[in-house]
Amino acid sequence: IHHTADVSPYVELRLWSDHDIPMLARIAEKVHEHGSLAGIELYHGGNSSKGIASRHTRIAPSADTASIRWGSAAREMTLDDIRRVQSEFVHAARLGRDDGFDIVYVYGAHGYLLTQFLSTWTNRRTDGYGGTMKGRARFALETLEQVRAAVGDDCAIATRICIDGRSGIKGVLVEQMLEFVALADPLVDLFDVTV
Repeated sequence: IHHTADVSPYVELRLWSDHDIPMLARIAEKVHEHGSLAGIELYHGGNSSKGIASRHTRIAPSADTASIRWGSAAREMTLDDIRRVQSEFVHAARLGRDDGFDIVYVYGAHGYLLTQFLSTWTNRRTDGYGGTMKGRARFALETLEQVRAAVGDDCAIATRICIDGRSGIKGVLVEQMLEFVALADPLVDLFDVTV
């Protein structure tokens, strides 16, 4: 969703600016030609972002390192960082909608930023974005709310979150996931959970 979340040298589609629209619109068009719905995943890796191309310091709910990336120290996100990343999700969602995508994923699996906020392993904040599940879910809920408001009924909203269990990636415990699903249910059309 933003150059600070790059995964270089891996190939990635980008929804950073209007320059990305023509190519992505062609992809959605080709998917529609086969009678299928086109979906796009909006991603920010938090402490898992590589940052090789951008050279930006990684950000995360709490100052931490990613268990799946070597040398991936991240600084704790400020409230300004939180607002900026949320606005980047919204901007990317609008571009995805304008490109003709039918489903917009607010993507947080594989230990990415949304899961990092939800997980007690990676979120040790003591402000309104930490503590109880309601506090830890605040970033995801606000982001989903803003994305829903931005795309309205033009796109389905999906989210993917990681349940704890995969070696090296700390996710959300099953009981906590059920609590999050209950909180986010009015905002989400499809929950996609990975283990």
